[in-house]
Amino acid sequence: MVAGGVESISCVQNEVNRHMRADAWLVDHKPEIYWTMLQTAEQVAKRYHISKQAQDEYGVRSQLRAAAAAAAGRFDAEIAPMTTVIGVVDKASGRLARQEVTIAADEGIRSDTTLDGVAKIRAALPGGVVTAGNASQVSDGASACVVMNAKLAEQRGLNPFGIFRGFAVAGCEPDEMGIGPVFAVP
Repeated sequence: MVAGGVESISCVQNEVNRHMRADAWLVDHKPEIYWTMLQTAEQVAKRYHISKQAQDEYGVRSQLRAAAAAAAGRFDAEIAPMTTVIGVVDKASGRLARQEVTIAADEGIRSDTTLDGVAKIRAALPGGVVTAGNASQVSDGASACVVMNAKLAEQRGLNPFGIFRGFAVAGCEPDEMGIGPVFAVP
């Protein structure tokens, strides 16, 4: 079988996710279930005492590691080039045009990132600590992999990347969904 998934963050950020507010009880009793990642990131930073400086340092380190890995070709086998149509704004006129592009690399990696540069970026929310320099970019993506029986893989001369042993479910309150991997990964 082919197993896959999609991250379509552009469909659920800011005002775009208002269409999902169908349950009046949730709106009244758990409004944070409709928060954006920015809101939950600020909540996590506040609740767990994560400073802007710590986030900036981590973000820079992450960018530089990703840039080094990309330069070494470590992502080449992981990314399948795709051609799509994007909207491009002409800076002079402000007009929106459509352009066909082929995406063949992670567009979020900034190899020239410095701590001085990131430290100067203002918070996205007044009084907050999350900035465009220490947070993930808003981007959509997808992934798929082939899952098959070990005997069939052996018959076809394929070397498995991993073995499925089972799964578990973990969760956290919606107002801190950004901390979810702490519970999910173990």
